[in-house]
Amino acid sequence: MSTFNCPAFCELEQSLIDDFNTCFEESVEEIEECLKELESNPGDGDGINRLFRSMHSLKGNCRMVFLDPLVELTHQLEEIVEDIRQGRIAYFPACGEFLLSAISQVESLIGQLMQEQQANRSQLDRTVELIRQVRAAGDADREDAYQQALDELVGLNAHCGEAAEAPRIELIPQSDSGNDMNFFRMLSGLLDNLNIYRRERSNQVLKLALALNLELGGVVDAQQLAAAVYMHDVGMAFVPHPIFNKESPLSPEEAKLVRTHVVISAQLLHRILGWEDASQMVLQHHERYDGEGYPNRLAGEDIHPGARIIAITDTFCALTNERSDRNYKKSLFSAITEVNKNVAAQFDPHYVDAFNMVVRKLYISNSA
Repeated sequence: MSTFNCPAFCELEQSLIDDFNTCFEESVEEIEECLKELESNPGDGDGINRLFRSMHSLKGNCRMVFLDPLVELTHQLEEIVEDIRQGRIAYFPACGEFLLSAISQVESLIGQLMQEQQANRSQLDRTVELIRQVRAAGDADREDAYQQALDELVGLNAHCGEAAEAPRIELIPQSDSGNDMNFFRMLSGLLDNLNIYRRERSNQVLKLALALNLELGGVVDAQQLAAAVYMHDVGMAFVPHPIFNKESPLSPEEAKLVRTHVVISAQLLHRILGWEDASQMVLQHHERYDGEGYPNRLAGEDIHPGARIIAITDTFCALTNERSDRNYKKSLFSAITEVNKNVAAQFDPHYVDAFNMVVRKLYISNSA
């Protein structure tokens, strides 16, 4: 398999990569929103301009973090939007679907670079070629060209992952915490790429959890907390996925299956030497301050401080991001109001007060 790498990107500090991922996801969310609006109003000039700016941000951010091989791909996507903006082509649904699918290829390639320090050259080249083909299509066959290209993009990941030229997989024992953390991060990334949650959700929870820990004076070890954040929902991958798409309330049996995820996640972490503290955070992150949580109905100070941190930050991120079992997302103020309404019931009052300060510093002060 032909590959490419971006060593300067892979050598960046994790905090910079996390910031890039957050900004990338924000741009993707804005693109999705613009495309949704264009579905009902294809001639919306403001929506098209916002779409162009968001696409330009994707390209600029890739260039900023040395993802140079992806700059041409994102530039070609930007040119499609520019064609729409200048009236050279009219927007139609297959065009929007194609844009989102091509962006998914960009996300896939970035994920490969983060996990393997290399990515599939054929996947990159074919995506760029398909974009150029649809741009070159004439008016009469443009929609068919986009649909055909879209169909190929959907299967491109699987095609590029064929094992004919794949490197031999070796299981090499690891014993240091750095390699453990990379493994935890990889698992959380794989979970985020499922349909359960939005991409980069784990990084958002981690950013807030570390900030809350600092606001509280460092009540837990930051490394143990980071491991717990990455691993706290990995057990969800073993819960039947139709449950997450169910619009009606869960049955008692289904709710019991969902609750098993904390035990699965904690046991996986507990079996790796040195992460016993993190495993307790994971096991207890659905306990409630009033003792009505699970799995052990712990209450108040008996709940691990790290679990109390994750309970708040995980809930806040779930409220502010769309999930497969929720067709809406709350605004910043609605979400923080929801957290505050559950003080002394679901959450530790002192921790909620500190979290209010974290939100003010991270979201309110920065926007002033």
